[in-house]
Amino acid sequence: MIKLNNVVIDLATSETHTHNVDVTENPTEKGQPIVDHARAKPFGLVLECFVSDSPRGAVAQARGTITPAQVYDQVLALLGTLITVETPGGRWENMVIALLSRPIAADSGAALRFSLQLKQVRVVDAAARTQRVALPQVAHKKALGGNNSKALAVAALKSYYANIIPNPPTQKRKSLLYQGAEKIGWR
Repeated sequence: MIKLNNVVIDLATSETHTHNVDVTENPTEKGQPIVDHARAKPFGLVLECFVSDSPRGAVAQARGTITPAQVYDQVLALLGTLITVETPGGRWENMVIALLSRPIAADSGAALRFSLQLKQVRVVDAAARTQRVALPQVAHKKALGGNNSKALAVAALKSYYANIIPNPPTQKRKSLLYQGAEKIGWR
């Protein structure tokens, strides 16, 4: 018996697990750790499924009176959602149906055959990060012309950007190539 969330499928006639690694095709330096040049791809699972029109035993109890066509509709409803897959081969969370194909044959009757390709999605917690930045102290109001709030704001921004941007946007920046040529004395 196979379960996709709460959808019960009678059996998988075939279950294939895939573990792929994406290996660079670029040359690598001798002695460098291989971990820099190979990255594991998400786990994959291929199931060839069968849903009987007359289930027996535990499958009949778990599925109830749902027809094979209704089971297929339930599987279709799972497309594009994270699901938990349970098979005799294991249990996997955060899986997504990447491909659902259904061959139709005249000899299958009311039973249903279909194949699923599933991939595991790596889910991470994206913690919200806030950073408080204190604006630098500016000169007294009198030095800036009394209660002129615009002058205060401009002075605060100039002072702030002078501390975080080495070359203020008003200055023309030199290209990295030009800067390198200056350093070695070509300019």
